Amino acid sequence: MPSKQRGKITTQLLIALGAFILAVLLSVLDLVQGLELRTLDARFKFRGPIDVKNSDIIIVGIDDQSYDELPDRWPFPREYYARMITNLKRAGARMVVFDVQFTEIDAKSPQGDSLLAAAVKDAGNVVLAGKVQEDRNPFIKETIKLVYKPIDILLNTGAEWGIVNEPNDPDGFTRRYLLFQPLGDKTYLPIGMKAVKLKNGYSDTVSVRNDAHNFYYGDYKIPRIDGHTMLVNYCGPAETFPTFPLCNILDDAEFTLRKGDTDYMEAFFGTADLPPEFAALLENPFKDKIVLIGATIEEQKDTFFSPFYGYRGIKEKTPGVEYHANALWTILNQKFIRTLEVWHIWGIMLLFAFITMLSVHFLKPVGGLAALVVEFALLTLIAVWLFKYGVWMEVTGPALASVFTFLGSGGYQFISEQKEKRMIKGMFSHYLAKSLVDELIANPDKLKLGGDKKELSVFFSDIENFTSISESLPPEKLLDNLNEYLSAMTDIILEHDGMLDKYIGDAIVAVWGAPIIREEHARLACKASLDMQKKLAALRTQWLSEGKPEFKARIGLNTGFMTIGNVGSHQRLSYTVIGDVVNLASRLEGINKQYGTYIIISQSTYAQVKELFKVRELDLIRVKGKKEPVRIYQLLAEAEEKLPETTTGLITHYCDGLNYYKDKKWEKALDKFSEGLQIDGKDSPSVLYIERCRHFLQNPPAEDWDGVWTFTTK
Repeated sequence: MPSKQRGKITTQLLIALGAFILAVLLSVLDLVQGLELRTLDARFKFRGPIDVKNSDIIIVGIDDQSYDELPDRWPFPREYYARMITNLKRAGARMVVFDVQFTEIDAKSPQGDSLLAAAVKDAGNVVLAGKVQEDRNPFIKETIKLVYKPIDILLNTGAEWGIVNEPNDPDGFTRRYLLFQPLGDKTYLPIGMKAVKLKNGYSDTVSVRNDAHNFYYGDYKIPRIDGHTMLVNYCGPAETFPTFPLCNILDDAEFTLRKGDTDYMEAFFGTADLPPEFAALLENPFKDKIVLIGATIEEQKDTFFSPFYGYRGIKEKTPGVEYHANALWTILNQKFIRTLEVWHIWGIMLLFAFITMLSVHFLKPVGGLAALVVEFALLTLIAVWLFKYGVWMEVTGPALASVFTFLGSGGYQFISEQKEKRMIKGMFSHYLAKSLVDELIANPDKLKLGGDKKELSVFFSDIENFTSISESLPPEKLLDNLNEYLSAMTDIILEHDGMLDKYIGDAIVAVWGAPIIREEHARLACKASLDMQKKLAALRTQWLSEGKPEFKARIGLNTGFMTIGNVGSHQRLSYTVIGDVVNLASRLEGINKQYGTYIIISQSTYAQVKELFKVRELDLIRVKGKKEPVRIYQLLAEAEEKLPETTTGLITHYCDGLNYYKDKKWEKALDKFSEGLQIDGKDSPSVLYIERCRHFLQNPPAEDWDGVWTFTTK
């Protein structure tokens, strides 16, 4: 991997790590935690209610109907609760759990406390309610915690009692359940845990333990969410549990309601005078049930925001008694919601940051944004799927890590790309056609500025007799002519997707196939060379009419593997090509002078364009400083272009003569070259070979002659 690429990835990895650290730090803020709690609520709503119609838990509600039906007004006499306990026991209820506190003596009806105590003692299956409350001491200006227990007459019955404190989250929602409340040297359990104790017959000696992650009570291992609480696995919104009005539970043969008195409970006592077939069909909803009693109306101010608030558009709070029912159901059925360890969450955050970094790096910011959406969808699916199995995986932390990584990595890449685009534009705007520069800017990966070895086609051109011309013109006129020539030739190079490498005085160096890859670089170079000669012919006509000197240019083309990249010092770099292939192209340009030609291509270039262009083989040569010979060709025209008949005839005689020459049949070769000259007396290659044939007739070469002509000068 190139060092520049490694540097980019390293930087983006550091950005991802920084985004992870920032997300970890921000995840402790109330705002972020509140957002995470909202996602937890969304998971409850997505999961939907759980069917608990046949569960062991039912609710007796102090509701609007009871307010209307009962003879006495609120607060109801405690005789009502005594009758309720008795009726539920007669109906076969397993347990009665109060979410109603009796922490003060009933001043209106003292006998009511006695009746309630008698009912509690007789039932033997009642859990009473108390509370730990913070009060402010006006003398010492400190907040102290006080325990409000049920009144003594009720405690003396030996009944269990528990606290009904409801811990709220910062957003005012009630999602957690208090498992225990240490105060001084004592530990107080909530009514839910006392119900568990009563149901399982635990004695007071059963230990209550806890560690950093769990709360232990008897056979129960309850995962703690924080402090002394667990998460309540809410079964649904309000009225999910079967709920019966308090007035119905009191409605027996001895109690008269204000309206609609039906002696409802008599049907479940086994003493009602009902037809046998009807009695058999009438299901007892109280038998073996744990009954929770509490207020279910808003006026009692015992309702809470639960995760199901707003479910299906219904904004209804959950009664406190149903909150305790959900908590008790969670414990008894061991349907706990567990959280992941903090290092697991950190690992997920780091993973998502890393995935986002890779997405932005390989897909660019736009593709990275699409990948980020996919990541969020995946994160949501995983979170919802895990919640189905009772696991609460935090999503805000990984989401923040992904967002921060996207912003940081995307911003870094955007800045880098803008810098790279400015660099590309500054480097190549004068050497490439605008369309190629735009392509490089849009796809900078196509540009490799470091040294690289590629197969390219390189072009050298030089003006014939430029030194003599320059000596005959004033400098300013010479520069005007030269600039006009260079501009015209450069335009053709750029039009054919070439890269202008450099000007060396009157010489032009160009490259095809880089910095943007062009597989047909040899064809483009040949086509550009032919178009240059055509353009130069037109310019010569113009210059002749203007009294200006005429320029003729010699061109050399070679194709092969060469090194391309930045060459220079720290202060100044040039994107150019170097290598033997480049040197040969330069030599071919100069060798034109020996053959009287204007475009010479090497055998490697010819191999790639032989089906596309018409050429004439010139020679097999060995340039100075090289051991390996190279066959060279004169580039004539495109394959579909029709040459003049005279040229076609000349080439035919020339090729025949060259074949005889290669076979060392000097006289026959001489005849063919001479016949060619009769068609075109100025054909320099024919003249050259006539001289060679005459030379070899008088000075025959060695038997191992290979036909190579060696040049001793550049």
